[in-house]
Amino acid sequence: YANPDDDEGSEYYFEARLATRAEWNILGAALLYEDLQYFPNFSEGGECRIVSETGFSKPLSESLVFKIAAINEYNSLMDNPKKNHDLKVIASLIFKF
Repeated sequence: YANPDDDEGSEYYFEARLATRAEWNILGAALLYEDLQYFPNFSEGGECRIVSETGFSKPLSESLVFKIAAINEYNSLMDNPKKNHDLKVIASLIFKF
């Protein structure tokens, strides 16, 4: 992983990945899910990245799916604490063929 907050160039380090996913079928074919990923940093003791995604998807037809997700990325290595969290909300239409 490269630290994006490094101003002097890229800084690379080793990290592991622990992940879990939970899914719930609601309203027939609709799906509510939660993904959680934890990346402990082996080079910097006690530092980590955490990525959490909570989303909802609903088939609109056999080939079209609506999906909306909130993704929060936390990085403890950021120098500015205000930049530790990066929250994104993404809505999409997925065409299956």
